[in-house]
Amino acid sequence: MKRKIQVLVTTIAMGVVMAASVLSVQASTRYAVNVSASNVSVTLEEAKAIALEHAGLDSDEVTFTKVKLDWDDGIHVYEIEWYTDSFVEYEYEIHASTGAILDFDCDREEHYRHSQSSSLKPAVAEVKISADQAKSVVFEKAGVSESQVSKLKVKLDSDDGRMIYEIEFRTAKLEYEAEVDASTGEVLAWEVDSD
Repeated sequence: MKRKIQVLVTTIAMGVVMAASVLSVQASTRYAVNVSASNVSVTLEEAKAIALEHAGLDSDEVTFTKVKLDWDDGIHVYEIEWYTDSFVEYEYEIHASTGAILDFDCDREEHYRHSQSSSLKPAVAEVKISADQAKSVVFEKAGVSESQVSKLKVKLDSDDGRMIYEIEFRTAKLEYEAEVDASTGEVLAWEVDSD
């Protein structure tokens, strides 16, 4: 009889331990799912709607070229890009948890006018600083010299009728992106990411 009681107590104790283990695993799994779900509370369709509303457009007026969930600077973001029938390109970065617009850009293709000589020339704003001057401004802001950077890209572009230099480069541990007004030399956009 004493032996039966010991077996019964041991069996009950093992059952309690196993049940506690199962509950613990379920609780930790539920916690992990909740943490993940809390990081992305805005759906992809909601993010697209936020960007479209900000741009004052409807989905039937645009062609999406990029829509993806990404991880940037420790947060989930939606990267959304599209163009319109009039070749205006939009780029948005939407916080996947709050729906806040973190970054946006609107680029119009250069408009052409017909000159008296019958050739097509772009109607562009005046460019007053050189690409080298724009690089100097950006390198000074980053606290580096040109000899310390790699993968340097400099592009002159039109953004909403304003001529800008788009400058990208890397250092040993950081990646930089900047936009510089080609008329004033003012840094209009600045982004630094760690490798």
